[in-house]
Amino acid sequence: MAWCEKCLDFHLGPQNCPCGATLSEGEKEVMKLIAEGKSNKFIAEKLYRSKHTIRSRIKSLYFKLDIDGNKYDKRLKLALLGQDMKKESEQPLIRRAV
Repeated sequence: MAWCEKCLDFHLGPQNCPCGATLSEGEKEVMKLIAEGKSNKFIAEKLYRSKHTIRSRIKSLYFKLDIDGNKYDKRLKLALLGQDMKKESEQPLIRRAV
């Protein structure tokens, strides 16, 4: 379960949030790489985007997820949310025998 900073509740994922904080695929990629501790320059090179595009996506993430604080606090909060999202996507589906 992921914590939504915007509506202050737990959800199965960002797409299930009733406050409408849906993330684009590009934002999700950036968020996962930030969770791995990568720099903006590295992310830009890996995704074949400019550093300005990466900064724009990060600012969009801060707004959509309602993350505030100084630049280091915001990046840390974003990294922690990205780790939660990464863990959710890596969990295998468990099927019950009927």
